[in-house]
Amino acid sequence: MPQDRERLVSELAAMVGPEHVLADPAALPWFGRDALSRYRGGGVLERLGRPPVAVVRPGDATQVALVVAWARRRGLAVVARGGGTGVMGGAVPTREAVVVDLGRMDRVEVDEEEMVAVAGAGAPLARVAQAAEAAGLLFPHDPWSLSMATVGGAISTDGMGYLYGRYGTMGELVVALEVVLADGTVWQTPRVPTGPCGPDLVRLFAGAQGTFGIITRAVLRLYPAPERRIFAAWRFSTFAAGFQGVQMLLRSGVAPALLDLSDSGPSRDVLDDQEQAPASPGPGTGRLPPRDAGGHHREISTLCLGFFGLEGEAQSQWQRACSVLAAAGGQELGSGPAEEYWRRRHALAERWRRLIWETRSLQALDEYSTGFEYLNVALPARQVLPFRERALEMARRTPGVVAGETGLWGRPEIFSLVLFEADGPAGGVRSPGRLLGLVDELLRLCQRMGGSMEAIHGAGLRWRHLLQGEWGAGLEVLHRIKRALDPHGVLNPGKWGEEPEEGP
Repeated sequence: MPQDRERLVSELAAMVGPEHVLADPAALPWFGRDALSRYRGGGVLERLGRPPVAVVRPGDATQVALVVAWARRRGLAVVARGGGTGVMGGAVPTREAVVVDLGRMDRVEVDEEEMVAVAGAGAPLARVAQAAEAAGLLFPHDPWSLSMATVGGAISTDGMGYLYGRYGTMGELVVALEVVLADGTVWQTPRVPTGPCGPDLVRLFAGAQGTFGIITRAVLRLYPAPERRIFAAWRFSTFAAGFQGVQMLLRSGVAPALLDLSDSGPSRDVLDDQEQAPASPGPGTGRLPPRDAGGHHREISTLCLGFFGLEGEAQSQWQRACSVLAAAGGQELGSGPAEEYWRRRHALAERWRRLIWETRSLQALDEYSTGFEYLNVALPARQVLPFRERALEMARRTPGVVAGETGLWGRPEIFSLVLFEADGPAGGVRSPGRLLGLVDELLRLCQRMGGSMEAIHGAGLRWRHLLQGEWGAGLEVLHRIKRALDPHGVLNPGKWGEEPEEGP
């Protein structure tokens, strides 16, 4: 170990304890990556990513503040890390950096009277959900990676879960925050649902990818546990008919907690461990494209719904849905497909956890997420069907690319599409080639149609090159906020394209 690194590690150990500093060169590369694979990264990891010089595991906000202030003096960057399940490279250091692993800050307390959970940034989302359930309450942020993802990471990406349609994104569940700023200041916002009077600075940190401050603790809104959960599914002869049915449903006042419209059918591909997985906004979908006998994209679509709430509320919403969707041409399938979807919603992520997360194998990560890409875009509702039609046509015209499953998730504005290399399922050594080029074209098309290129995961490094089209003049606003809060570029630099593209 170089003498300078020995001194850095010694100084970090004095702040958090030697047992909470990792500097083994063989272990550091894992902490310089998240769930973005080299294939999906399209070269961005090679150009911009680099392993950290050390990993620290502070126990509280005071220790985080000490590390941040120290890094600023040392001219180092600081990258906060939660569960490492982000799929966009948002937790990848782009210059010499210390990674702050928030895993020790995992305490969760539920205040039943105020109906909130006070959770450390490193608390797994599943632990928050379990604590809420034990108190007779519901924590409604339920993403594919529930068992691995953490509170701080979910807020910093403003993640979306299976119950988004009724309860909103993770950022919308935040009541108050404790944040460490770039100069080492620890800031706590009032524990009230309105926040401090004036602009909503609490929301400033939702989706900011840890670039404006490091979230160390959050107060999260909880809801009464549903008295009744009703699951139901319908089949439509075309995706367009299912889409119109969803719009009719929402216009009638029905607000399902769970909503998934997919043209892959109610039964999903069987995984290696014989578990079936629902459509997921996570990595490693593994679903081959649905095709009809003529080789064209299959149009038959399945709508899975879940109605959560008071006994009478859930019942009346379900009854109204039956009436509305019958009028829209839907064929009722009973509860089975939707119950299966709900039961298996985390199966894909749990397989990913066993193969990659628990083994900390970057090789397994890169092999697992090869040969496909997925889009999770947000569009004005009237643009969803035109975008889908153009996307499928562009895929048909692109040699070596096949369009897979398309779907809606939570609301009609959230549209997903899976694209595959045409020569088989994921696996083996490949070149992204035309596939990732098509993805860029589609995301630019989405932006031109008034949409957002990423609705679920944040931009990270993966979509960094498309930020100007996403934000327009607003990108300079982000840069100004970043310079004002972090003039030395200490906190997770480069994620807003404020630094030039330079490799290690």
